[in-house]
Amino acid sequence: MSDRPSPDQPQSAQSYAAASRRIEEILAQLEQSERVDVDHLAERVAEASSLIRHCRDRLRETEITIGRIVDELAADAPKATETQGEQGDKVG
Repeated sequence: MSDRPSPDQPQSAQSYAAASRRIEEILAQLEQSERVDVDHLAERVAEASSLIRHCRDRLRETEITIGRIVDELAADAPKATETQGEQGDKVG
């Protein structure tokens, strides 16, 4: 079973990896063709453009999510340090 999305599958349902592979496939097809049919060229470029936007969006979403996680960890760090300091006082 292939994880290549069907043409009617919405972009949002595609994984970043699948979209990236499809972009590479399109580029390989274009590079290997000595004569590119203009009708197919337009279709392939449009598909690649859409996939590139999808990948950029996924990267942006991931960057935001990671930023939030890091911010949460940073906010929790002083609490963890204070707790450790209190425990150290009890030991000594």
